[in-house]
Amino acid sequence: MKKILNVANLVTLLGLIFVFWTISLAVYCPEKIWLIILFVLIVGMSDKLDGWLARKFKTETQFGAMFDRLRDKIFICSLLIILVLRYWPQEIQNKAIFSLVVALVALTIVLELSLIISGTVGIVKKVDIRASRYGKRKMGLQFGTVFFWFLSVGLEKQYGGSLFSWFIYLLTIVLFLSVIYAILSLADYLERYPMD
Repeated sequence: MKKILNVANLVTLLGLIFVFWTISLAVYCPEKIWLIILFVLIVGMSDKLDGWLARKFKTETQFGAMFDRLRDKIFICSLLIILVLRYWPQEIQNKAIFSLVVALVALTIVLELSLIISGTVGIVKKVDIRASRYGKRKMGLQFGTVFFWFLSVGLEKQYGGSLFSWFIYLLTIVLFLSVIYAILSLADYLERYPMD
């Protein structure tokens, strides 16, 4: 129990609470866009801080790694769905780009579920489930997509017009890159499993 109750896991738990607040605000209070952006930043900082604390105090555990991963998956998958359904720029009527983004979000969710399953199997097989360099890059790109999408919405609301609508095209490229890194991350986990 002592290994579970450590500062790093408490920071992860706090981050998870902010994840649920962010999701609630994004669904029910879209007018509070700047508070949503602040909460997204807090979740991102908690993701960095919990790992740093675990390494600093030598409290890294499989539970902590899985708990951190679960928080990240809930954050990314939920907010990407909300962003597509609720925050798609009205000025972009291009069905092809919308379909591409929906496909990338669906693929991201499938890959994230696969990563959770691979992590669970890794714990059972006593395999190191810490994030690989691909997983860290993937998370950075996904976080960047969510943060900058909300930021572009906030800037549009603040300054009006469709000045920031073009930003969705750049975010589509970043989301595509995150899918590539998710595939590489999943392949890395599968390589760690012993061949039975």
